Amino acid sequence: MFLLITRLILWLLILWAFWHFFKKIVPGNWYTYLGIFGLVILLFLFLFDPTDRIAYAAWQIISFPLRPLGLALILLSIPVLGRKGKFNDNSVTQITLAFWILLISSLPIVPRLIYQNFLERDVQVLVDRPAAGANAIVLLGQGTTEPQIGGRSQIQLTDAGNLIPYTAEVYRNLGGPPVIVSAGRRTGLPTAAGEQIEAEDIRSLLEGQGVSPADIIIEPEGLNLRTSAINVKKTLDETGLGNRVVLVSSSTQIYRATQTFKNVGIDVVPRPTNFVGYRFPDTNLLSQISLNDFIPSLRGLATSSQITDEYLATMYYFLRGWLSPDELNRPGL
Repeated sequence: MFLLITRLILWLLILWAFWHFFKKIVPGNWYTYLGIFGLVILLFLFLFDPTDRIAYAAWQIISFPLRPLGLALILLSIPVLGRKGKFNDNSVTQITLAFWILLISSLPIVPRLIYQNFLERDVQVLVDRPAAGANAIVLLGQGTTEPQIGGRSQIQLTDAGNLIPYTAEVYRNLGGPPVIVSAGRRTGLPTAAGEQIEAEDIRSLLEGQGVSPADIIIEPEGLNLRTSAINVKKTLDETGLGNRVVLVSSSTQIYRATQTFKNVGIDVVPRPTNFVGYRFPDTNLLSQISLNDFIPSLRGLATSSQITDEYLATMYYFLRGWLSPDELNRPGL
């Protein structure tokens, strides 16, 4: 009952925040109640069917102000576009706030400390958990490769692409169990290119890393953690592999991924990789900080945005009832 009431309160707060946001920054003659109603419909469409392309695009727009860059740009747009470009004390405050948001979020030291002390603090413990009894490896491969468009003849990796060679390494270490590759169609592309199944590209890369073609099982419907978990469970039931698997995912989302799989009845041995934070053993934190950590960079801003996205996703999964606070205990899971 407590979780149900908490989710209800959060839903009401979210709806109020969006209403208040649009009432404040959008001139009244730019929208109607019908337009707001349509926005709410798109929001709920994403919440109940996050794989829908229109809903996904709408969510990218709606969540834009919640990211560091989006929030800073909106704060800058208010004095620049409002009141015919005239500045006042409020304008200075808004510009100053936007400056500090961009500065802090683009400093590499900020996301690094967040990763070290929060997102990745206890992840190393998961790497050492024994995989006894696991009959398959599951690779959450969505977003690990670039689409083959524009004349590309090679499969190119994204920043998350090291999940693929790490899966091959886990495969060799465990003696060659079946590898289930969960990755569906590519999002954000024209229809023809968007019908490409990313898992097929990952299959080719895994074979090149020494994984036997006979040991690779393609799960072509996984677009996010929830759909991957549901479809992997179907695959496990159909193949008779059992319900204990080794799960390969990024360190950023490994806890959410593990609990999502557990919630559909899969016993998970997490194998996180793609670490962002780092700390050398037997040294204090100050000795590991360099001048470059305090120079703003695009990578720092991108990493801060990645952190924001993961927290938004965690909140979304909580609102949907797929996660509960007691299910995120660390480090033992």
